[in-house]
Amino acid sequence: MENGCKDEYLSDFFEYFFIRKCMWSTQDTVKSTIANLKKFYRLSKEDYEEFTDTICANKEYWIDCCSEYNDGISEW
Repeated sequence: MENGCKDEYLSDFFEYFFIRKCMWSTQDTVKSTIANLKKFYRLSKEDYEEFTDTICANKEYWIDCCSEYNDGISEW
């Protein structure tokens, strides 16, 4: 978050790092991690809006990525 809430940072985290490196990742943990990040970080109004817009636009995709990875459909 030091570098801002850029789309690519969040996408890199949820599409790759979280589902591959956190072996407990499930659809529910993706959702709860998103909710926790929204509560944890104090951002400027502009950054928070960008952050929530990115989440709204990508949340279902990130959840699908996690599901596909856990089901062995995607190997990345």
